[in-house]
Amino acid sequence: MSSLKFKCPHCGQKLEADVEMFGNIKTCPACNRKLLVPDSRLCPGIQLGNFTLQRRIGIGGMGEVWLAEQQPMGRRAALKIMREKLNEDSYFQKRFMREIKNSGQLNHPNIATAYLAGTDNNIQYMAMEYIEGDTLEERIKKGPLKEGEAIKVVSDIASGLDYAWTNFKMIHRDIKPSNIMISNGGTVKLLDLGIARNLLESNQTFLTTCAGEIFGTPHYMSPEQAQNGKDIDCRADIYSLGIVLHEMLTTKPPFDADSPVEVVAQHIFAPRPDLHLSHNISKQTAALARKMIEQDPDKRFKSWKELIDGISNPTEEIAPKHFRLNLKTFIIIALSALILLVLAVMLFFKGKPEMITKEKTVPAQTSKLDEKEKVTSTRKSIDLSQAQAEAAKKILNQMYKKIDQVHQKATQEKGGRQRKFYFMREINQIRKDAYNELKKVMTPEQYEDFLKKHPPPRNFQQERPQDEEKN
Repeated sequence: MSSLKFKCPHCGQKLEADVEMFGNIKTCPACNRKLLVPDSRLCPGIQLGNFTLQRRIGIGGMGEVWLAEQQPMGRRAALKIMREKLNEDSYFQKRFMREIKNSGQLNHPNIATAYLAGTDNNIQYMAMEYIEGDTLEERIKKGPLKEGEAIKVVSDIASGLDYAWTNFKMIHRDIKPSNIMISNGGTVKLLDLGIARNLLESNQTFLTTCAGEIFGTPHYMSPEQAQNGKDIDCRADIYSLGIVLHEMLTTKPPFDADSPVEVVAQHIFAPRPDLHLSHNISKQTAALARKMIEQDPDKRFKSWKELIDGISNPTEEIAPKHFRLNLKTFIIIALSALILLVLAVMLFFKGKPEMITKEKTVPAQTSKLDEKEKVTSTRKSIDLSQAQAEAAKKILNQMYKKIDQVHQKATQEKGGRQRKFYFMREINQIRKDAYNELKKVMTPEQYEDFLKKHPPPRNFQQERPQDEEKN
């Protein structure tokens, strides 16, 4: 029978109540005063191990974070608690245990310290140091940081991740302002190693159990993460931290759109911004930010040590500028990637066994199929979706190559209007080809649903411009 541990709000006596008493009134045997038994497994006064919950300070995808007090030391701690619904899911259990292990290995002043983990009443939790201060996300809402402040954040996070990479070949994969704390004393701390990956460990198969599974947050995701690259290393984290640097200086990430897929497309195809021209940031800092977010990992800083050295010895050299695309032209490029990435994401969700099982639930009149037939039906659905995912990957690769060829050839066109014409014509054709290929991959029902959300492009009938307009 499930029970709940909590403290008497009057005298502090440790108490325990069965599930039948949740939300009811009982009498404390120590002080003989009436009290209300909590009606939730997580609320102030509940005890997990030797921690007493005080107030909730955060909510995430995997669980909640509570301010708690460790007894008998009286030490304040941030208690990360896994969601009850995820406790029975082996995937999320492994992910939570991986975060516990990763956090427990690390000991660095710029990484939040984890010092205890446990399970109580079937509630899994991890105790971490409580940092009084604001997340970087909260700080950015107050306005842009000064260059010196922003560079200090980058330097401190780079120092912590250099330690994690050098000693454990660990990459974070989800660096963003909400995962960075700035204490009231000015100390910068990196949080949340929930999807960090230790490349020294060979047993990482559960990270890629589903076709097309991608980790990260779209606004801060490196191009290689977005394309589900196999050989991701610390340069992916350097890219994400470069996006954070841009946001600290301008209050907005460099790439934004109405949907996550469009944001991802911009990471892959969009020209890199120049902060010196757009926001009057110093040439040294603009050069640093630009190099951190190069599309090609080989053009970025190759290691955290190289980045730290680049901060200590700044340079004004900025990579050669690509020709600038006007907004209309860029949107066309983004859309060409959009339809492909949408398909990849769609097939990914279709490919998850648990999603397919829900979709393939048999109607009431046929629900008497035996278990063997159900399993066979589900297995066929999974095989079909995996085949679709592989076919989609091939289409993606073909489209990436075609778009890159268009990008390269467009640089030979003279004048902004000529470039715009060339892009509109070629990208429009690539999109048409993509629809024809996707129709071969999808079932009729999938394709019909896809067309409703993403209508095919109209015929391109514009005349090639004879005059040129100055850039």
